[in-house]
Amino acid sequence: MSANIDKETFFQKKGGVRTSFNFLKDKLEYAAHDGNTSVEFSVGYGDILLTKHLRRRNFIRMISFGAVALLLGVGNIVHDGITGEIADRYIGSIVWCLIGAALITYALIRRVELTIFDTRRGRIVIANDSQCDEILAKLKDSRAKWFIERFGAINPNNPPDQEIAKIEWLVQQEALSREEADKLIRSVKQPERKTEELPPTVH
Repeated sequence: MSANIDKETFFQKKGGVRTSFNFLKDKLEYAAHDGNTSVEFSVGYGDILLTKHLRRRNFIRMISFGAVALLLGVGNIVHDGITGEIADRYIGSIVWCLIGAALITYALIRRVELTIFDTRRGRIVIANDSQCDEILAKLKDSRAKWFIERFGAINPNNPPDQEIAKIEWLVQQEALSREEADKLIRSVKQPERKTEELPPTVH
């Protein structure tokens, strides 16, 4: 079977960054572009660490500039109102208020929450948009299948403790559920049972 048959592609565009996720049978092809820089790499599912980081891109600097401009404009308007002066800078104060409000609004609109996975090739960054859950589910499913295909067969010639340790390791890798692992462990402990293999589809 060609790897392309198992390929599934997702695209995201958030906060000025365009990302793509190409899920192949044995690896993930990842690319991210923000107009100035680009990152592209392929990584095997076994090299994707389970630990994920949550991060928010807040555009703090832009919000700070906007707040300063807004305060400057409002401060001038209040000062003129208190002193009863209609200064020439009144129009300029209104402009500062508009600029500040625009910067803050723009920053809030472009604010992005990110889910990040570390790999040996680089970081996989997933924007928390409407596709995030689907991409995460596809990543976990592809990774689980990769581990099951390579390490899922139970070898009756190995000591039971060794096979049980492997099953527990697969649970730690989130390739097996606790229920699936317990079923396999029971089969390992039964000497009359011969070779056992994990089900072709997990989770």
